[in-house]
Amino acid sequence: MSHTTDDSDAASFHSSKSHAEDTSFILPLQEEEELVTKSNNYKVSANTSFASSDYDAAITGYERALEILPSYLDYEIAVLKSNIAACFIKMEEWKKTIDAATEAIDGLEKVDPVSRSQVSSEVANGNGEEVERKDEQETRDKVIEVDNETERKLQVLERRGHGLEDVRKIRVKALLRRAKARMELEGWAALQGADEGMSLAA
Repeated sequence: MSHTTDDSDAASFHSSKSHAEDTSFILPLQEEEELVTKSNNYKVSANTSFASSDYDAAITGYERALEILPSYLDYEIAVLKSNIAACFIKMEEWKKTIDAATEAIDGLEKVDPVSRSQVSSEVANGNGEEVERKDEQETRDKVIEVDNETERKLQVLERRGHGLEDVRKIRVKALLRRAKARMELEGWAALQGADEGMSLAA
């Protein structure tokens, strides 16, 4: 689904995206702020639509907000994708929920790499708070080496006024949303299999 923005938004958007392959490229702070402000306006409108149970409009708003953001703002992008996953949960679109939540999780791992399998399995068991505490404890207990790209992403995160605690909160939300969708899909698959079994028995 593609959406259009006004000319100034589109020009800024294409200008930022033209540097997508250059992972070291960061916009000047003023230009970045302008794009984030425009993106946030769509996000606020989408939040209102979500609160009114107009999930299609909310998704459209979050997608428009995504279109404007510079591609290196991993945290802001992940928040929007997690919000889209929340919309799909309300619509009982389980596969789309999984896809959106996974994109959010993958984006956050660029900023704060963790063991995906460990966190996913614990959240699937409903232990989101425990995961967050364990994450923080592991960070305190051992020094984690980060490459230049991760360090740059952490600097961008801090420049926007966010920290690793914010990243982990969104990660837990996205993981829980994905876990719920997977559970629902498995339930439907089991019901469908039982139904087919009954039809064959008849």
